[in-house]
Amino acid sequence: MMKERLRKSIVRAVFIFLWGWLMHYFYIEEGQIDIFKMWLLIGFPFGIYKIHLWLIPKNLDIGGTVGVWTYTLLQDRKKGLPWKS
Repeated sequence: MMKERLRKSIVRAVFIFLWGWLMHYFYIEEGQIDIFKMWLLIGFPFGIYKIHLWLIPKNLDIGGTVGVWTYTLLQDRKKGLPWKS
């Protein structure tokens, strides 16, 4: 169990390092780091799994709106998003 977790952690760390190394050619311009491009190329792919569904209530009365918002928050809480439990 511990060896498996250690192996997965090492594989992920190596992948992140290689991804960052490969992408640095794209976000460095004239010797300067473009922070937005760096975030877009390196940070965004690792955060994409945190994107979740926000339901927007439309054409509902106040009870339906509160119900949809409550459902959204409960689903996010169930997945641990956006607030970690």
